[in-house]
Amino acid sequence: MRSIDTGYTFQRLKDETQNDELFSLICDSIAYLDECGFLMSDTYLDMADKIEEEYSSSPVRPMITAGTSYPEDAAEFEKFAERYFTANGIKFDKDVKALILPHIDFSLGELSTAVYSKGYSAIAESDYDLFVIFGTSHRAATDYFMFSEKNYLTPLGTVEIDKELLHRLKVRLGDDLTIDDFAHKFEHSVEFHAVLLKHYFRNKRFKILPILVSSPYPFIINNEMPDADERSNMILEILRDEIASLGRKAFYIASVDFAHIGRKFGDKYDAEQKFEELQIEDKKLIDYIEQGNRQGFFSKIIADQDKWKICGNSSIYSLMQMIDAKSGKLIDYAMWDEQATKSAVSFASIALFDE
Repeated sequence: MRSIDTGYTFQRLKDETQNDELFSLICDSIAYLDECGFLMSDTYLDMADKIEEEYSSSPVRPMITAGTSYPEDAAEFEKFAERYFTANGIKFDKDVKALILPHIDFSLGELSTAVYSKGYSAIAESDYDLFVIFGTSHRAATDYFMFSEKNYLTPLGTVEIDKELLHRLKVRLGDDLTIDDFAHKFEHSVEFHAVLLKHYFRNKRFKILPILVSSPYPFIINNEMPDADERSNMILEILRDEIASLGRKAFYIASVDFAHIGRKFGDKYDAEQKFEELQIEDKKLIDYIEQGNRQGFFSKIIADQDKWKICGNSSIYSLMQMIDAKSGKLIDYAMWDEQATKSAVSFASIALFDE
C-alpha cells in the first residue's frame, strides 16, 4: 500500500509534544529520513522502483564489495592477488569435478585467502570453459534456485554469463526457471568467485552460470532431503542434460561458509566457549562430504536443527547432487575468531570427485 496517511499521527505528536521547537525538530528529522529513503513511504517506494528499473536495464552486475573486500582498480587488484592468491600446488591423482569454497571476506587477509587459494590451485591449470556457481543467498528467496542474466564485472574485466545455456534452460523449463537478477545484485557469494575465476583463468575463455540457492529450512522443518523436491530435481537434471548437449567442459563450485556462532549470530554465549565443539561438529559434516554421503550430511543438519548455522547447506547439497559426488577430500579449513563481537565463523575448501 503506497498511500500513507500521516495527518493524524503528526497532529497527535504535536498535541503530545506541546513544544513547537521540539515538534519542528522532530518533523525536520522525519523529513530528512524520508528524503534519504529510510522510511517506508512513497518516497522510499519510488526510490526503490527507480533503482530496480535502472538495474534491470543494465547488462552487467556491478562489483558491490570492491573497495572493501578487494581493490577495484585493475593494477591494484593485480598486486593484491599476487600477494594473496597464488597457486599452492595442490594436486590429486584423479580429476576434481567440483569445489566447495568459502565466501568469507578477502579482507581477513591470509586467514581467509589461503583457504580460497589452496582450493583454486587444485584446478588452476585446467581448461574448463564453464563454471556453474551455486552461491548462498543471504537475502533473497524468490525461489529455491535463482538464476541471473547479467554479466559480472570484476577488476580485470567482465565475466560473461553462458547465455546460450541459459536460453536453453528457459525453453525447457519455462516458468519453472526463475530469473532474479535483483537477488544477485547485493549478494557477494557469487561475486567473490567471479572475481577469482577472472584472476586464475584470465588467459582462458570461459563463462559462468551463477545460481543463488535459498534457505534449506523447509526441508529441515519437514525432515526431508532436498532431493525429495521433484521440481528442484528436474531443474538440476535439465541443467546437467543441456550442459552435456552443448559439449561444455563444466566445473562446479559451491560458495559456502560453515558454522556461525557467538553473540553476533544470536547465540547467548561467547564463541570461544564452543571452539572445540564447533570443530568436532564441522569435522562430522566434512566426513560425510568426503564419503560422498549427501544424505548423511543433511541428516545431521536436520538432527541438529542447523544449530551451528551452516551458511550454505542447500548449496553443498545441490553441488553434490549435481555431480553425484562419490567422494571428497578436505583441502584446508580455518576459523575466524572475531573477538570484538565474541563470534566466530568456520570455512573450508573441499575437492569433490565423481568416483
